[in-house]
Amino acid sequence: MLVNLATVHWPAVSSLLGPTHGAAYLLVIVAAAQQPAAPRSTRLLGLLPGVGGLLVLRRLRTADTPVRR
Repeated sequence: MLVNLATVHWPAVSSLLGPTHGAAYLLVIVAAAQQPAAPRSTRLLGLLPGVGGLLVLRRLRTADTPVRR
């Protein structure tokens, strides 16, 4: 999306990728909010655009892994 904006800015590309990006962002927010074992801070990370979903996944993975001694 940023490449299109920085180069040719074709309206067709923007009209396709804009809603797709918005839907993916909403999906991350809803998926993070529905995690029952996740603390509130983890759910709030889903609100960060761009990297929020990756941060939520990372935090959920580290919470699920047992501590080795």
